[in-house]
Amino acid sequence: MLWRVNWIHPFTDGNGRTARVVSYLVLSAKSGQELPGDLTIPEQISRNKQPYYAALEAADRELRKGKIDVSALEELLNAHLANQLYDFYQAISGDRREFGELPAEELVRILEQARNEGAEDRAAVYSRPAVSTPRVIWKWAEENRALVGLLTAVALFLLGWLIKALIG
Repeated sequence: MLWRVNWIHPFTDGNGRTARVVSYLVLSAKSGQELPGDLTIPEQISRNKQPYYAALEAADRELRKGKIDVSALEELLNAHLANQLYDFYQAISGDRREFGELPAEELVRILEQARNEGAEDRAAVYSRPAVSTPRVIWKWAEENRALVGLLTAVALFLLGWLIKALIG
């Protein structure tokens, strides 16, 4: 999504910001929650855009070869997501070491601890009686009105752009 919205360039200014925000909102929606951490993926990209531009260009090069390959973007976003989640970990634990300073064994231990601590909560969620999908979607939409409005505006804009491209 990040690559394609950037590629469309629907605005005279703000294409990158719009693409980053929309893709981040989709990622948050897919996770079912706002992602924790103050050092968000869009913030990290805006701080150093060169790796981001290089990943976009790599996807464009592959498209010119007739392939869709966004693996460079995936790697970049995975690293930024790890940084964002580590930022959250630092905020709640008080651990001020840099991400690269942690030994791999300690990272595994931290992840395993987080996984185990959430197991009871996840089990409770899975044991709840089933709720109809339309009610869940409606509730989510009510709780995330701004996001729904933004996604609706983007969808309508893209639909208008597509219709215009097909007609003329």
